[in-house]
Amino acid sequence: MFKAVELLLLNRPSEIQQLHDKLDTLALEAGIAPEPLHKIQLAVEEYLTNVFNYAFDQQQDHQVKVSLRLENSDLSIEFEDQGRPFNLLEHPAPDLTLPLDQRPIGGLGIYMIKQSMDRVDYRRIGGKNVVVLTKRVRTAVP
Repeated sequence: MFKAVELLLLNRPSEIQQLHDKLDTLALEAGIAPEPLHKIQLAVEEYLTNVFNYAFDQQQDHQVKVSLRLENSDLSIEFEDQGRPFNLLEHPAPDLTLPLDQRPIGGLGIYMIKQSMDRVDYRRIGGKNVVVLTKRVRTAVP
């Protein structure tokens, strides 16, 4: 099965629901099970929240291009934005053995993204961040 969907989101938290809706529709059409879909939804929400909060000057609207691609058993979500460069792959994992009051603030969302997805890729191309989150899913539709 091959399916591709694109959408443009503004850097507003309310825009995340559009992506959730597209993922829900794609999951329903392809027969993707709830467990991997939940992990994907969590990862995209964490990623977009970070982009919306840290990549841009919040005084202006900016677009984030999102491309969903289901091919065979891999669902990939590509994000493209013109925000500040940030390679989430270089961000160290939080030390989860430390008591909560001793842990530095931040980084848990990135950790959750990496744990939820099977593959995370980052590139900086032409002044844009390009992040691809990939999850292997079983589909009921061949």
